[in-house]
Amino acid sequence: MTHTFTHWIKTSFVMLSAIMLLSAIPPIGPVHAVPLYSNSPSPEHVYDQIDILDQWYRYLDSPGHRNAEAHILSMFDDCGLNTTVQSYTAQRLDGAVRAANVLGLLEGEDPSRCLVIGGHYDNNQRSSKGAYDNAVGVGTVIELARMFTQVHDDVPAISILFAAWDSEEGGGGGSRYFLENPVWDLDIVGYINLDMFGLSYPVRNSIPMSTEEYFKLNVYTSPISDFSIYNDVEYTDETLENFTAFRDVLENITYDQYDHPRSWVIVMDDTAGISDHRFFVQRSIPAVWFRGMNEKPREEGDLNEITFKHTPADTLETMERYAGGKAQLLEGIDTGLTISYDLANAWIEHVNTTSVVDVGEGDHEGGDGIGDVMSGAAIGLSLLVLLMIPVVFIVWKRRRGR
Repeated sequence: MTHTFTHWIKTSFVMLSAIMLLSAIPPIGPVHAVPLYSNSPSPEHVYDQIDILDQWYRYLDSPGHRNAEAHILSMFDDCGLNTTVQSYTAQRLDGAVRAANVLGLLEGEDPSRCLVIGGHYDNNQRSSKGAYDNAVGVGTVIELARMFTQVHDDVPAISILFAAWDSEEGGGGGSRYFLENPVWDLDIVGYINLDMFGLSYPVRNSIPMSTEEYFKLNVYTSPISDFSIYNDVEYTDETLENFTAFRDVLENITYDQYDHPRSWVIVMDDTAGISDHRFFVQRSIPAVWFRGMNEKPREEGDLNEITFKHTPADTLETMERYAGGKAQLLEGIDTGLTISYDLANAWIEHVNTTSVVDVGEGDHEGGDGIGDVMSGAAIGLSLLVLLMIPVVFIVWKRRRGR
């Protein structure tokens, strides 16, 4: 009898120790699920698109501009998208000309809600081929369209609109025209803007006299604290919660999933506002702009960035020379490409499964998450075992005294 009781006591203490150890594990807090896919987007495919677009001078309504429009439309058609060309009138320095947004819609299970992924395909009058500004962005849009239509087996939970905007160099006319004159009746829940990146982390900064080791990837988001360039817009609490949720998902991917260094891949409030994303932010739509090496020395007061945008040097050859070779350029392209791809997937997942308020409240203390329930159950079991030990001991003593 004594041996049996002793064995029971030892077993009880082992169980108690295990339960108390489980109860000491921190609760499982709410996290932003980022789906990981075995098939990743290819920077090589983006490079190939840059190489094609690099053939043409794409100033508004030039022959090269019209060739690029036709090429992008062909790529969207090959992806099986519902395509259209949205023509409108834009202003060149010498007068009014035809401009055209090239649009491709992938309908989701919920066709009324939509994520927009876009970049402009026109180039500045002074540019030669606009490889960096912005064939790289258009090439990325085309590659993401390929991923969602030819690699993904499932229909996305919401619709995705792939857009090649026109006349961005003239002040963002294409994206603004689209928002003011929608082709489809869509509730836009987010926008990813791809405009000038690739000369960005982990590409080493080869500029003579630069004091920085790498080119930075600046990731400008719909603001959550610095509203200096959007101070003429009044945002509701719901919009600000939405902006915050979007930022949280983006930072989780950038810093937690990929472990990119914060000093070189910089997620920050948009304080630039000089690309197509700004028109979405002005309409309370969460948005992000991926932008690599871009500044002129006189703008920053240093030699860390010497951009060749808006010059005859804006070619694929120059991009490779700045990067130190094709392989290094592909690495720089890959950083923005993979983050934008995973952001698209994660944000679609978020808007399909979680309300804005739920995500906005995700960091508060307390709650009824599974981690809280597990901890509560573990503590309850621990107390139950503690109470059972003296009871069993008393029963055993009484039986032994008989």
